[in-house]
Amino acid sequence: MIDKWQVVSGVVQQGHQIASGWANDSPYPKGSIAMQMPYFQALGLDLSTLFQAGLVHRW
Repeated sequence: MIDKWQVVSGVVQQGHQIASGWANDSPYPKGSIAMQMPYFQALGLDLSTLFQAGLVHRW
């Protein structure tokens, strides 16, 4: 459990929609995150109730 939160500011922008699988031309029909979910699950991290998307920090 995280005892201390770090607050960051930023702007949310639409990406390529590859992680979520929403891109029409994605090589991953269910998204790239869905492909990784079994590995997270095997390590005890259940992300199945979360929205499958990515956040990227750009300088």
